[in-house]
Amino acid sequence: MGRRKKRGRPSKYKPQYCQSLIRFFDIEPHFAKDITITKSDGTQIDKSEETASDIPFFTDWCHSIGISHETMMQWTEKHISFLAAYKRAKELQEKVLVTNGLLGLYSPSSFIFTAKNIIGWRDKQEISIEEVSDKVTKIVEVIAKNCTATQKRAIFEDLKSKGIIKE
Repeated sequence: MGRRKKRGRPSKYKPQYCQSLIRFFDIEPHFAKDITITKSDGTQIDKSEETASDIPFFTDWCHSIGISHETMMQWTEKHISFLAAYKRAKELQEKVLVTNGLLGLYSPSSFIFTAKNIIGWRDKQEISIEEVSDKVTKIVEVIAKNCTATQKRAIFEDLKSKGIIKE
């Protein structure tokens, strides 16, 4: 028997893309920019201010080597070394975003929006047991007041089947 021929387009993956990806994301979060301020009387003041570097994006890196984002994600599934490089790049991207956000180099709303969408930050809401208990008590009171015995049994069985309550 002969060997099976591979079908489809050959992969563009190269092992050196691991280092390329990390280098693309390994940037200084901000840099000093020299500016000149001209006052109303014509005098000029030279000063330096911190400026945020552009956040590196995976789509930009993909574009630079001529692949789609989807292809890159497939590489993370097929090549363990590329997956490690991808995770490191995510960490470096987070460092740029968080460093500049905490230094106030981004507007607070854009920083929060970007952190939620790029690095998965979420708002945390804490609910006390007392709050939950009060809400459950109110629900039970509404059920007791407004439901027939048959409806109450059906609600009880439904909650029991979902593991919410035990007998």
